[in-house]
Amino acid sequence: MWLNLIMAGCLSCSPAIQVAAPEKAVDSSRGVTLTETQPEARIQLPSNTRSSPAAVLEVPVVRISNPDKMSFSIFVYLEWCRPGEGPARNEKILVGNFTVFPPDRTGRYTVRTSTGFERLKTMGADLPRDQVVVLLEMKRTNPNKPWSTVVVEIAPLDWRSDSLP
Repeated sequence: MWLNLIMAGCLSCSPAIQVAAPEKAVDSSRGVTLTETQPEARIQLPSNTRSSPAAVLEVPVVRISNPDKMSFSIFVYLEWCRPGEGPARNEKILVGNFTVFPPDRTGRYTVRTSTGFERLKTMGADLPRDQVVVLLEMKRTNPNKPWSTVVVEIAPLDWRSDSLP
């Protein structure tokens, strides 16, 4: 009986493993909203970006509602669902992060992605063919302080092949 309960629990969790699947990510032409209750968003990587990876990603933060001025950071990852035998495994590669300061001021933040793409290639990713998404994750800068109401709107991401200023 216990084995049946464990197996049922594992089977009910298996779709969560497939988070890099296209149906779990929004189209790259759309913006996303991060909140204290939904701090993550996945964005599909356009095929032209996968085929010829850009060196720089610009994250345009266009609106912030943060009445208590809670300090937060946004972490940017490349996420790849590793194909193979057995259950699929997601690989998450941190490409950068930034802290919005003051915590209610919008702006455009840049992170270098070239190292992350190179790391994916060395792990076996076939970038033109495999599904890769950008994962944005909002985190409190002080994890011991409880969340207050925070809403962050991010416009569609901008990819640049030129170097950072």
